[in-house]
Amino acid sequence: MGRPRFGWPDVTVRMLSPASVRRILLNPCFGMGETNMDGGVMLLLTIGRRVYSPGSICA
Repeated sequence: MGRPRFGWPDVTVRMLSPASVRRILLNPCFGMGETNMDGGVMLLLTIGRRVYSPGSICA
């Protein structure tokens, strides 16, 4: 959504199961948090040609 801005990485959100999508659609406020805690969603940051997951940045 939106336009790319200089200095900000591209973000990709991957749903890892159909249940994750369903949970988020049924209750967006709690579904995203619950899905994240259960490991049902993956966030990827793209900076240049390199792709990072938040765990690899913080480790």
